Amino acid sequence: MASTIFSFIGAFLNIYMLCFFVWALLSWIPQFAPSLMQNPILSGLQSFLDTIILPWVRLFSFVKPMRFGNVMMDMSSLVAFLVLIIVTNYVFPAIKSSVAGVVLLPAAIPMPVQRISRTPRPERSTS
Repeated sequence: MASTIFSFIGAFLNIYMLCFFVWALLSWIPQFAPSLMQNPILSGLQSFLDTIILPWVRLFSFVKPMRFGNVMMDMSSLVAFLVLIIVTNYVFPAIKSSVAGVVLLPAAIPMPVQRISRTPRPERSTS
């Protein structure tokens, strides 16, 4: 049962990372091709991804925007994505392996040892 839960969480984290990546790509469309955002499928996908990604990004709103020349860049989404990568690739596998070692492996139960006695083979005659 625990392995099923860990499989579900791992799949969820991977799908969430994919959604985050698509969300980041879709955020560039209004700047480079504003006419594409008139497409109801793309705008619907953008609003759906906003509802599932922005709560995670808002957790990192304490990160100050950085100035690059005359442009201010909000770094909270980059920090949120990096934390998600670290959690998915390092923290979650470490938790999974430590819990799997404690929960999933049964306690050592002494098993009776069965001795196998071998009878000597008869020697072959060479005649």
